[in-house]
Amino acid sequence: MFRDVLPLSYLKKAPFHGSYKGMRYCVQKEEDSLVLCVFPGPYAMDHTPDEDKQYFRFPFTDEGYEQMIGQVNRSYEEGEWDESLMQDEKV
Repeated sequence: MFRDVLPLSYLKKAPFHGSYKGMRYCVQKEEDSLVLCVFPGPYAMDHTPDEDKQYFRFPFTDEGYEQMIGQVNRSYEEGEWDESLMQDEKV
C-alpha cells in the first residue's frame, strides 16, 4: 500500500510528510540515502524538539525502500503515540 501512495521516484524530487494515529514521519532523499524521521504529533517536524525525533538511514534502492517501510511500521508498533490526535491531523 505504501508504495502506491509514495513511489520511490517521488522521493527524488521532494520529501514526503505523513502521520498515523499520533505518529508523524518524514521521508526524504539525502545524497544516495533515504532518511526517515519519526516523531510524535501534534506539531510539524520543524516545531518538534530534536530530542523527540528518531532518524533512520537506508540506501536509496528498492531494498532500502522496503526497509524504510518496515521501520515506519515498527516505529508505530513500538512507540507510544497519542491516538487522540488523529482527528486533528492533516497530511
